[in-house]
Amino acid sequence: MPVGGYAYARFKCSGGAGGSSYPLHELVNLPIEEVAYRQLTLTDTRCQDEAWLSSRTTQFLELVKPPVSASKEGADEPSRQIGRRRQLEARAAHDTYERLSHLHVSVYICGGRYDGISPPANLEAKHK
Repeated sequence: MPVGGYAYARFKCSGGAGGSSYPLHELVNLPIEEVAYRQLTLTDTRCQDEAWLSSRTTQFLELVKPPVSASKEGADEPSRQIGRRRQLEARAAHDTYERLSHLHVSVYICGGRYDGISPPANLEAKHK
C-alpha cells in the first residue's frame, strides 16, 4: 500500500548466531525521502502493518519531515557523503558476535518489541 507516494515494504533480518541488524547500506542510493520513510518503518515495525499505518497516515508523514530536513542540510558537501558511505560500509562488514563472550564487564543490551533494525531475537541471542 503506498503511503504518501512511498511503497509499503516488509523488512526481515537474518544472519549468523547473533542475527544481523538491518542492512542500512542498502538504503544509501535511495532518495532522501525514501530513506526517511524506510528508517521510520524499521525503527517501529508497527508502521509495516497496513491497517495500523492507514489509520495514522498523516501522523506518519509528519514524522518523515524532520529526518528529511536534517538530511538535506549540507547534503552537497562531498565529505559528508564520503563519511556516510564509509560508515555504512564499515557497519556492513562489522561482525563481533563470536567475541562477545570475551567481555568481562557489564553490558547494557537495549531494544524494543517493535525494533526492526535490531529485532528482539537478535538482542536475546546476544544476551546468551
